[in-house]
This record gives sequence, C-alpha cells and structure tokens, in this order.
Amino acid sequence: THIATTHIVYISSLLYILNRAFVIVVLQVTLRMRYLLFSTQTMLKYCFKVLNQLLGSNGGSSSSSNSCS
Repeated sequence: THIATTHIVYISSLLYILNRAFVIVVLQVTLRMRYLLFSTQTMLKYCFKVLNQLLGSNGGSSSSSNSCS
C-alpha cells in the first residue's frame, strides 16, 4: 500500500505540474498572439498611411509600392 500511495502522490504532483505548465504556455501563447495581432494592425495602419502619403504626393504614381515588405 505504501508504494501505491507514493505512486498516486507522484502521479498527482506530475499532473499538477503539467496543468500549471499548460496554463502558463496557454497564457504566453495568447499574449504573444495578441501582441502579434496588435503589431500587425499597427504595421498595416502605418503602411496604409505611408501609401496614402506617397499616392497623394506623387499624384497617383505608385513608384515605391514595396515599402510594406
């Protein structure tokens, strides 16, 4: 019975550690995805602003259209 109880304690602690690690990983991934989405949105807004400025100043000639890359 002693081996069985230590086994149960080991398994439960392992599950607890795995659960904690899973929660931390999920939080990290969601934060990173949110940051990635935010930075992509900001970059797209900036690119549109730059493109609008270029189109407005150049009179519609899209000479440097690869400024977004």
